[in-house]
Amino acid sequence: MPRNYLGVDTGARNFADLTQAALGRREFNNFLSGGYLDLLRQNLGEVDNAGYLNRRRADARSTAASQFQRGLDQRDQAIRSYGIALTPDQQSVMEKSDRINAALTDVDAFNRTTQQVRDRDWMLLTGSQAPLSAFRGQQ
Repeated sequence: MPRNYLGVDTGARNFADLTQAALGRREFNNFLSGGYLDLLRQNLGEVDNAGYLNRRRADARSTAASQFQRGLDQRDQAIRSYGIALTPDQQSVMEKSDRINAALTDVDAFNRTTQQVRDRDWMLLTGSQAPLSAFRGQQ
């Protein structure tokens, strides 16, 4: 009887099952022989890398703080361009609001970065193209 490229008898009753099993054995042997093992080791080394996560968080927080400050500067410039003079009480309330919003921006940058790194780790480990947050219904 003729055989396919995996050595499976093409006339066998369970030809599809035997072919699938032969493919699985071949892929597993390739994995064990080092075809994928080095890549897996490299990916595992990059997952849960605290230094990477901390650098990403620091970069995100720095970027968020500079963008937030740029927004405050633009607002202050607009207030001056309209010739508006704020009372000391109004300035105090605005500064307090700015500090609260800056803290919230910082926390948001921290949380988003953590989620992005978690998604990256998931994709490295599983080979999935979809981030983990997609499976959890988060954006």
